[in-house]
Amino acid sequence: MNSQDWVEPFVAATMLTLREMAGLEATACETDRISGTQRFGDLSALLRLSAGGEGYLALDFPRPTATALAARILDGAAEINEEMVRDCAGEVANVVAGQAKALLFGTPDHFTFSLPSVTVGPAALPVGVWWVVSFVSEVGPFRLHLLQPR
Repeated sequence: MNSQDWVEPFVAATMLTLREMAGLEATACETDRISGTQRFGDLSALLRLSAGGEGYLALDFPRPTATALAARILDGAAEINEEMVRDCAGEVANVVAGQAKALLFGTPDHFTFSLPSVTVGPAALPVGVWWVVSFVSEVGPFRLHLLQPR
C-alpha cells in the first residue's frame, strides 16, 4: 500500500469516530505532505504507532474546538473543565487509532499503538515526512497528523 492509501483509513476512522462519539460530522478538506518536525497548537493528543518501525498519530485541536467537542461527547456534564477536555481529546485519538487498526487488519500496514498522551501548548515530534489532514466541523477546525511507521 502506498503512503497516501495508508492515510485513507485514518481519515475514515476520524470521521466515523466523531460521528459515533459526538454526533458530529467532520469533513476532510485538505491533505498535505510536510517534511520536518511537526509542532502543534493549543491541545494535541498523540499516540505512537508500531509496525516494524515507529510512527505517530496526532490530533491537533484549537482550544475552542477541543472544548466544544468535549461538551458534545460529555453531553449533560455539569461543567466541562480542562481535565475533561484533555481526557476527551485523548479518548478521541485512541478510538481513531482503534478504528484505523481495524480497517487495516490483515494487511501489511496493520499496526499496534500506545496509550494516548495529551499535550497542552506546542509540542515537537520527530523529524519525518508527515501527512497532515485538515478537517472542518460544526464545532471548529482540527488536524490529523500521521507519520507512517517505517
